Amino acid sequence: NNGGRIGPELNIFREGLTGPFEIAAPVVLPPGLYKWTSLGFDFQTNPSAPVSLLTRLEVGGFYNGTRSVATTTLTVRRGSAFSTSLLVDYNNVHLDQGNFVRSRLGFRIGYFFTPRIFLQSLMQFNNGDQVFSANIRFAWLNTAGTGLFIVLNDAELADEVFQWTRPRARSFVIKFTRQFG
Repeated sequence: NNGGRIGPELNIFREGLTGPFEIAAPVVLPPGLYKWTSLGFDFQTNPSAPVSLLTRLEVGGFYNGTRSVATTTLTVRRGSAFSTSLLVDYNNVHLDQGNFVRSRLGFRIGYFFTPRIFLQSLMQFNNGDQVFSANIRFAWLNTAGTGLFIVLNDAELADEVFQWTRPRARSFVIKFTRQFG
């Protein structure tokens, strides 16, 4: 066994909406009880290998319509110190109230100076919200999730991946936690 896996799965959903739900502008689902099923298929190579792939395909019902989903993550590692991943997520939805496509493109990178000191970053673009976001986190851990954390978050409204139009949210956080006793 190389640590990889392949497998189908049957998903059964039941969801009740007590009020109108805007799932995507201008698509609004009416209140009611929704039941649907979908068939998913996962494929994963050995996640501890220098290069690994995780893919998920799903087709089937979705509320009162259908949805097709494809998600792929490609990860490259160099020893225990460096890893980077590219994520592509695609949803094609057809409902009685309208159709829409949602996609997300992400890039993650991490460098581990030691098991307790690391720098990680996640950047992604979401076409549904038209937002490009970035998160950069430095951590110097002590025990049980305590230690020093320095985090920078930035979200920009964007027409495309690198066509930013204006800031949406920004934060810079320094946090130190210590466990006593």
